[in-house]
Amino acid sequence: MLARINIGPDIFKIPGMINVDIRLSVYPNIVMDVKRMAFKDRIASEIHMGNVLEHLLIIDVPTALSECKRILIDSGIFYLTIPFVDVAEECYQRGEITADGLKRIVYGEESGYNSHKTEYRRGDLERILLCNGFRTEPLNLNTFPYLIVSNTRNPKPDPWQYGVKAFKI
Repeated sequence: MLARINIGPDIFKIPGMINVDIRLSVYPNIVMDVKRMAFKDRIASEIHMGNVLEHLLIIDVPTALSECKRILIDSGIFYLTIPFVDVAEECYQRGEITADGLKRIVYGEESGYNSHKTEYRRGDLERILLCNGFRTEPLNLNTFPYLIVSNTRNPKPDPWQYGVKAFKI
């Protein structure tokens, strides 16, 4: 049986999916590092990774993507979202977010796994995925709102959020 895997869900677990996180404190189904997943090859028909890559060092991103490619079946779909720092900076300049809001987007939380270790700008995600054996299509974030960690009082996707559907090539 094929699995549907949600990597790094924090508190946003998706029913019917295997929710995997490195932090036991968020009560995932499985505690696991995305760089060393203990899944069999080609086990997943679908992988969701919402706002995870920015928490990895850039040197670790290819390893994490290689693991996702390994566990994804050839016809599987890989959904990813990340915050774009340049778009957040533009929102700040227009007065749409505060300096503290911009700081949180750029740096994440102050320490540990919640800190952001890599910044992404427009075009970065597609280039990185292509270099790691994936082709991409834009993702309508309104169709996957649970991938976005945003203000629960304002459930619309934040303008600095970006997502793609990726396919093995």
